[in-house]
Amino acid sequence: MMHRESCVCGMDNLELFQVPPTNITLEDNKWIEYYPVSSTLTSDTAPIEFEIKGQGDEYVDLSQTYVQMLVKFTQDNGTALAADDPSTPVNNILHSLFSEIDLSLNGKVITPGTDTYPYKAYLEKLLSYEHNTLNTQMKACTLWQKDTP
Repeated sequence: MMHRESCVCGMDNLELFQVPPTNITLEDNKWIEYYPVSSTLTSDTAPIEFEIKGQGDEYVDLSQTYVQMLVKFTQDNGTALAADDPSTPVNNILHSLFSEIDLSLNGKVITPGTDTYPYKAYLEKLLSYEHNTLNTQMKACTLWQKDTP
């Protein structure tokens, strides 16, 4: 179904032999780093909360929002892993670190509040990517390994 005032167009990513159009709708853009509101995590279940406030007439593009983390893998007792220790993180590691992710806009929660986030993210990755993609691109950046008992 198409709006009566809409025009027909193709997908830009399929236009391999054409010069891509230039987006002139944005005057300027910038990356802004935000840090968690609470500076210390009191436990492994403490929430990590970010507050991103509007900047007047500026637009926040949530599709260009990223989380950067520094993680350290240790033994169960907290000691460092040996260099030759045969260990690897679980598939989809960054999604597996969180049990629940809630997103609020203007004080209104817009995501469902369930604790099944890592399972949903794993299944979406498993079912959304072709087998070759999982075994090449995702495996190359250690995001995906074949699960074996």
